[in-house]
Amino acid sequence: TDNAAVAASCGVSDSSTGSVARIPTPVLLVGKSGVGDAIDSFNLNATYFESNGVPDAVLPRNDTGNGDDGPAVRIFIAGDRSQVGKSSVCLGLIGSLLKMGYPPSSLAYIKPATQCEATQLVATYCDKLGVANRPIGPVVYYKGFTRSFLAGETDGTDQLLSEAGRAVDDIAEGKRVVIVDGVGYPAVGSVCGTDNAAVAASCGVSDSSTASVARIPTPVLLVGKSGVGDAIDSFNLNATYFESNGVPVIGSVFNRLSLDGFYS
Repeated sequence: TDNAAVAASCGVSDSSTGSVARIPTPVLLVGKSGVGDAIDSFNLNATYFESNGVPDAVLPRNDTGNGDDGPAVRIFIAGDRSQVGKSSVCLGLIGSLLKMGYPPSSLAYIKPATQCEATQLVATYCDKLGVANRPIGPVVYYKGFTRSFLAGETDGTDQLLSEAGRAVDDIAEGKRVVIVDGVGYPAVGSVCGTDNAAVAASCGVSDSSTASVARIPTPVLLVGKSGVGDAIDSFNLNATYFESNGVPVIGSVFNRLSLDGFYS
């Protein structure tokens, strides 16, 4: 009953087979700070899971190819509220991947739905280091967008989600990891059917095990406030929103911790 066995037994049932087989739950491995020993420890522990058929939610650190081994890993960064630091976490993840040895050409950042068209620091960072990025759209919630949608003056839900999915597919071509940035809190866009859960589902990798154009929903890393009680309550509420829509939540980042005090 080691962690690899438990992760395998807790996966989603594989409906493509006639048996009771499960698709192993992907693992997000938490380790110590540092470089040498930290990366060595990661590779050792990741190998343990992989040797037991359990995939990593993030690629192994010593894999720095440019997409020759299958589709890029996609991670959707969502927040439990607006201005919680989603884009900053995206920037941090990209920076960490670069420090781990991934070349800029193997990474990408995209915000397929947005309310803000102003230049963001994460886009400037990507431009400076040569990381492919698309920080605006194709779905843009401009002022009055909801009224225009309800009046039939914009593309419909299916078309908007399809455009978001194609944009992620395009930027993911030849990449190893794609960071997909969410907008606001999970339900933003729900009136139009383009909330974060719907976008995460539409931006996933195509499911090659089916004959349809179905996608495997992009797993979500949920960014929340610091603390314990309210922070965890908020995480559980928002994680349930994604999970009820068939989108897996792989973990949380409790952001903006104090440098001192109880929560440091």
